[in-house]
Amino acid sequence: MTDQRRIFHHGTTNVDSSFALPQFCVRINTMQRIGMGLKVLEKRTISRLGNSKSTKEYGIEDKFKLSKAASVEGIRQLSEAMTYKVIFQDLRYVLWDGLYFGEVSSTRIEPFLEELNQCLKIILSTVHDRVITHVITEVMKASFDGFLLVLLAGGPARAFSLEDHVIIEEDFKLD
Repeated sequence: MTDQRRIFHHGTTNVDSSFALPQFCVRINTMQRIGMGLKVLEKRTISRLGNSKSTKEYGIEDKFKLSKAASVEGIRQLSEAMTYKVIFQDLRYVLWDGLYFGEVSSTRIEPFLEELNQCLKIILSTVHDRVITHVITEVMKASFDGFLLVLLAGGPARAFSLEDHVIIEEDFKLD
C-alpha cells in the first residue's frame, strides 16, 4: 500500500481518495456490471411481456437501448478521466517534472515506464475483462499525449539538440 500511495499521491497534500486509481477501476467495473444487468433485465422483461402491444407501445426496447448506451458512455468517460488523471497528475513528477529535464541523456523515459507499469498492474488486476482493452488503450493514448507534450511544449528547460533525436527515438520505441 505504501508503494501505491507513493505512486498515486506523490506530491499532493489534500488528496481525495475517491479519485484514486483503484476507485476509478471499481467505478468502471460497476458501469460494466450495470450494462450486463441491463441486458439480462431486457431479455427477461421482453420474454415476460412477450410480443404484446405494451412492449412496442411504451418503447421498452428503446429505453433499454438508451440505458445500455449510457452505460457504455459512462465506461468511456470514466476510462478517459482515470487515464488522464493518472498520466497528467499522479505521474506528473516523472513525466512532466522529470523527463528530459535539463540534459536529455540523463533523464530518460524508464522511470516513467516503471511507474506506468505499476498503474497497469493495478488496472489489469482490477478492471473487468470485457472492458480491459478499452481502458488500456486509453492509458496508452494518454501516455503518448504526455510524451508528445513534453517534447513539443516542454519549455526552456528542455532545449533539444539535433543529436538528441537518437535518444528520444529509442525512448519513443520503448513507450
